[in-house]
Amino acid sequence: MDNNLNVAITAKVNNLDKLRFADICADLGVSVSTAINMLIRNCVKTNSLLGLKASEDLPSKETISAILEMREELKHPENLKTYTSAEEMFADLEKED
Repeated sequence: MDNNLNVAITAKVNNLDKLRFADICADLGVSVSTAINMLIRNCVKTNSLLGLKASEDLPSKETISAILEMREELKHPENLKTYTSAEEMFADLEKED
């Protein structure tokens, strides 16, 4: 799975707020989509939303990538390695290094 693909987000908002937001975006010379992307990127970069700080325990990009990779692998359990003991697993891991 390519984590850099663009995906759609759907949100229910008050119609008047949506119209006013679109007007503000137009006045600023950006599309609604661009403004939402700016908000999301700023949130991810600062780990906050409009000044509200998120938990410091959020997973890193590497951890999220590993979770997504495992989810894909679990779709085909027949391809997963299995072990009869922890020693066997660690021996296999040492061979891979």
